[in-house]
Amino acid sequence: MLDSREQIVAMWARRAQQEWASIPAFVQLIQQLQTVGAPAVFSRRAGRAAEQEMQHAVLTAGMTAKVWGSGVSLAPADVNTRAPALGREGLKRLAVESWLDGCLGEGFAALSAAKEAEVTSDPHALSTLQQIARDEQSHADLAWDILAWSMAQGDDVVNAVRAVRDAVPIQERGSTIPPQWWVDAVAQSRARLNTLIDTA
Repeated sequence: MLDSREQIVAMWARRAQQEWASIPAFVQLIQQLQTVGAPAVFSRRAGRAAEQEMQHAVLTAGMTAKVWGSGVSLAPADVNTRAPALGREGLKRLAVESWLDGCLGEGFAALSAAKEAEVTSDPHALSTLQQIARDEQSHADLAWDILAWSMAQGDDVVNAVRAVRDAVPIQERGSTIPPQWWVDAVAQSRARLNTLIDTA
């Protein structure tokens, strides 16, 4: 999968930056959940997810230092979050972004980490990837729960999700990730989404 030390370092550094950048996204999610009156348990789970993303950033930055001998610089997290959307638009935004960023994005992150763990021979890398896979899957599960709740709030929310269901490109996400992983992840998630739409 990775042919050189430089590729391995690039993979860990990219993952560290991605994990770090995810923290403000969960802050925005909490604000949006509270604005539309979603169950409080969703906000608590999103807060825990933000903490886990911070842990992931530290762990993956540490792997960069372990492989390369020097760490990766993590800029201060962007705290300038956008304002949450109100009313019906807020519900539609919540549903659409749960599908795109959570069900697909976090689900693929979990799949990627799990598959990378299967082929690593480094014990430290293995434990790091396994933890990331577990946590990212819990984030995807949260997204599916939020999506189901949002879609239950009305047909306009269902239609908003339906409009973006097939707009997601089937392509490789990240130079170290085999394209077929993304193809399979999108196909599986779309099948699950179709079931939600059919029963909404």
